[in-house]
Amino acid sequence: NSLEQLCINYTNEKLQARFNEHVFAQAQEENAVEGVQVEDADLGDFDNQDVLDLIEKGPTGLLAMINEECVVPQGSDLTLHEKLVKTHMSNKRFKKVLRIKDAFEVVHYAGRVQYSSTGMLGKNKDTVNEDMLVLMQGSRDEHVRAVFADRDDVAATLQRKRGAKFQGV
Repeated sequence: NSLEQLCINYTNEKLQARFNEHVFAQAQEENAVEGVQVEDADLGDFDNQDVLDLIEKGPTGLLAMINEECVVPQGSDLTLHEKLVKTHMSNKRFKKVLRIKDAFEVVHYAGRVQYSSTGMLGKNKDTVNEDMLVLMQGSRDEHVRAVFADRDDVAATLQRKRGAKFQGV
């Protein structure tokens, strides 16, 4: 598994957190409406905030560290792996895989998943195709246009392709 699977699993973690929050809040409301007295339950087994923090929080989150390694001079998949291991070895949701030099595991809500750091930086640097930028910037949806809004480095491409239709590869 690589960057794509990490992103998919991160999305699943966010959805799980939202689901848990909604379900438990709804149950508390129903109990209150029905006058049912319930002791506060320990929801620690259902809380996945620690894995979300591992992936997304601050400059030491996995995603932030991947982004940072893409811009540092001499950044490589190997140096990324070394930094991830050094930073997160004490985190109960992160495990170093001893038998595979570029592998690490994240203990997700649903279980352990092994990832390979090989190729992560290249995938993270992958740019959006120019035709796709033109298409998104011409969207009828205001939010989509805002996400792909003109920047100085994109303005010339847009000018050159103004009025062009999407061109497949």
